[in-house]
Amino acid sequence: MKFYAGLFKVNARMDWSQVQELALSFEPVMRRKWPEYLDEMRGIALGAGVDLADIVALNVRTEINFGLFSDGCTALAWRTERSSFLAQNWDWMEEQKQNLITMTIEQRGKPTIKMVTEAGIIGVCLNAIKVKGMDPTRMPCHLGLRLVLESESREDAVSKLEKYGVASSCHMLVADAVGAIGLEWSSVEVQKITANASNQIFHSNHYFVKHPGLQDINWLKDSDFRVRRIEELSRTCPEEPTMDDLVDKIFKDECNYPAAICRTQTPETGSATLFNIIMDLSKKYAKVSAQIEFDEPSCPQAGMAMLGGRLPKLRYHGPYVQNFICGICVGFSAGIYVALNLLGAGGGRASSAQMTQIVNATLCSVWFFSASFGGSILNLLGPGITMCIGVLCYVVYVGALWYFDAVGQLGYPIASGVIIGIGAGMVFVTSGYIQTSYPEEREKGLYITTQLNLEALGSVIGGIIPVIINRNSATTAGVPHSVYIAFISIMTCAGFSALLLLPPHKLRRDDGSIVAVDKARGPWEELRANLLVFTDWKLLLMVPAFLPAECFLVFTGSVNSYHNDLRARCLLAFMAQLLQIPCGLGLQVILDCKAWSRRKRGLIGLTAVVVPLVAAWLWQLIRVRDYNRHQTRTNPTDWSDGEFGWIFVLFMLTSISCNLWHYVVTYYIGALTNSPVKLAHYMGVFRGFMGAGEAICFGIDSLKIPFIDEAGGIFAFFLAGIFAFYYLGWFHIDDSNYFKDGEDWAIVPNHILQEKGIEGQPEEAFGAGSMQGQRLAEEEEEEEEEEEEEEEEEEEEEEEEEEEEEEEEEEEERVDDSLGSCLLFSQGWLAYYTTAA
Repeated sequence: MKFYAGLFKVNARMDWSQVQELALSFEPVMRRKWPEYLDEMRGIALGAGVDLADIVALNVRTEINFGLFSDGCTALAWRTERSSFLAQNWDWMEEQKQNLITMTIEQRGKPTIKMVTEAGIIGVCLNAIKVKGMDPTRMPCHLGLRLVLESESREDAVSKLEKYGVASSCHMLVADAVGAIGLEWSSVEVQKITANASNQIFHSNHYFVKHPGLQDINWLKDSDFRVRRIEELSRTCPEEPTMDDLVDKIFKDECNYPAAICRTQTPETGSATLFNIIMDLSKKYAKVSAQIEFDEPSCPQAGMAMLGGRLPKLRYHGPYVQNFICGICVGFSAGIYVALNLLGAGGGRASSAQMTQIVNATLCSVWFFSASFGGSILNLLGPGITMCIGVLCYVVYVGALWYFDAVGQLGYPIASGVIIGIGAGMVFVTSGYIQTSYPEEREKGLYITTQLNLEALGSVIGGIIPVIINRNSATTAGVPHSVYIAFISIMTCAGFSALLLLPPHKLRRDDGSIVAVDKARGPWEELRANLLVFTDWKLLLMVPAFLPAECFLVFTGSVNSYHNDLRARCLLAFMAQLLQIPCGLGLQVILDCKAWSRRKRGLIGLTAVVVPLVAAWLWQLIRVRDYNRHQTRTNPTDWSDGEFGWIFVLFMLTSISCNLWHYVVTYYIGALTNSPVKLAHYMGVFRGFMGAGEAICFGIDSLKIPFIDEAGGIFAFFLAGIFAFYYLGWFHIDDSNYFKDGEDWAIVPNHILQEKGIEGQPEEAFGAGSMQGQRLAEEEEEEEEEEEEEEEEEEEEEEEEEEEEEEEEEEEERVDDSLGSCLLFSQGWLAYYTTAA
């Protein structure tokens, strides 16, 4: 009642007392013609503790104010050899979803009714139609629906409805086990719709047949599209479809999003598909699906997505869910690796610090090559297999650390450094590829933040486990075996979950467009493309920013291990990753702010990270200037010590700002191009040089150079990267790359085309390698080939004509010669004859 009272107030400017008064005007006719329905309404009112006028108003809502409350539904009836289906997507406002109920009505001498309805309404499921006219002496349409449900057969229902007539315009699709009929009602007459040659009837929200003297307003512009679409989709179903076939192939369809068969509520549509019902009347079985979730839009002309900054739709075949899966894989592999390093360079023992530095230097050296050329591997194997192999390499690494803690032998850990170096390249190339190439341009901050925050969450989990285990330990002893077991188990699960990742050509955005086109390329072609990336001066200008991106892990890990005891190290590692998550979300608000241009977002986001980052490293230089690495501290700092407070603040400032540096770097790379092929290589180069920087830092750190020198070198590279990014952000970040050349295999979202007013998908609207551009290019190539063939044929014909003309000329010459010879011969013969005579 509250829901409809609000709608009457807004749309009809009627308060509820006025609505009640109008509703009661229907009561005398109901009492005379359909007293049992009036009694039922009276019982509902009594049970709900409301007035009878309230319940009558709900059941005559359409008649009270013509066409005010009309839903946009799509219906189907289909008689096959084995089944008689009657189905509908029931569309209405999202706010009314909470008021839907399922109920069973048992009445003596009448069929038992099972239905989904709005609380207080005694009959539902029609196609609303807006045509002027209302006759209060005829049956209100919702009572008519109830009458159908109480009928023994289709003929019985039609006969009863024709007896009373229906008070206002609507369509009722009535069926039984034998067949179906569509009834298009107005306040004065009914027109019947019979099944087509395939025994099917489709309907939406406009008249299909002509009603003399009446004009259909066609209030939903998508009504005609939906009925054409459902007829088209029915042809993709088997001859004997199942209920699942009808749901998956027809009623989940999101084409023409948001005004689709499976509808989404927006200011434009005003309603959403709240439930789907499919009945097999031959088997007397029905299936109801509430709030249908669709796996994959099946139309290339779907509409807008992510309205008002909401998260994208959570669909397995949607790019955001794929990004989320990827983030989980990274979080439970690389995230745990970060936690291990922050615990004290991996092993956590004073005796193992040098070993872990050597192993990690090996890891990062290999990582440089595996990441730099990982884009080629990714483009050949696909994201699922590449990520799976990469994550399982981390399992080998953690096992090696466990082995060293237990046995003390170096062979396995050093070998694991090579293995995880290969795996890290595969993981991070895949991760960067997905977070930069799967989203639309307006969503890149969201995708980057989601993945990197999930990586941080993995580190949080990796940090909280040892915090719990070592909460009562104030020693610098190594990591317990139980921590290794937990980490290996988590990483193994993450590795196999990576197989859920799909390539971009199998994904659909919320607007129905696919993410990218997939074109197979050979290994040598991939290698060549990979090498060409190193000729991009913009990418090369970023290299100083790439190198220090993870060096802070080496520095802070060593300082942490040198200065603090185990449980303090655990707490610092845990809190740094935990606080990174809300800070990352704050940065994402800046990077995706719709009110600003992309250049402005990039520059403000960069500044938001640079200010604390510079402050943190200046503070670090001051802090470690007197630290002597060659003298072991006999009294490491515990979290209960007074000096731990400022150590905590500095550690948070350094770790969080350096981690947020990754967000900015990835965002700037994503602003260079939308091409998934290029981004795979670009992110590989980023991660490769990041690994190279970390390898150098591990190597230098293993030599135990003064902390101030190590911090000074890292800070110098950060400064170089900061200047490079300000230059690129100010002069070389454009608002969009969608309509540029060289965007190989990138797809322009459909809603961008609609916003630009582009129809027919002209080639200039897309990147040269986009699916649309590719299709058009192929069509042009075909046209050019046809033109060339026609030209060749014309040339051949001209040549043939020239040859024929030449032959004719030669023949004429031969004839002339012959005539000349004959004439000479005749003259000679005549002369001879005359002389002889």
